[in-house]
Amino acid sequence: MNKLNLLIRILSIIAPFFFPWWAVLVLVLATLSLYDNYYEIIIIGLICDVLYDSSQTFFGLYAFTIIGCLLFIIGQQIKKRLIMY
Repeated sequence: MNKLNLLIRILSIIAPFFFPWWAVLVLVLATLSLYDNYYEIIIIGLICDVLYDSSQTFFGLYAFTIIGCLLFIIGQQIKKRLIMY
């Protein structure tokens, strides 16, 4: 893993502590489209669940984690079906 890759992954894990949820979502979607097997999205979802306490939402306590897992699965399926030239 090169230094830029490692730096981007670390910054994306630290981002929920400093940015609002919508900025973290944009960052996660961008990094999800750039990297294969971006498992950090699940860690970011857990951090957001702890920080924003989404226990009053429809999904319950783990709303951001569930959304992160769904985004990971959907992103993997889309990337698998895209043809890159």
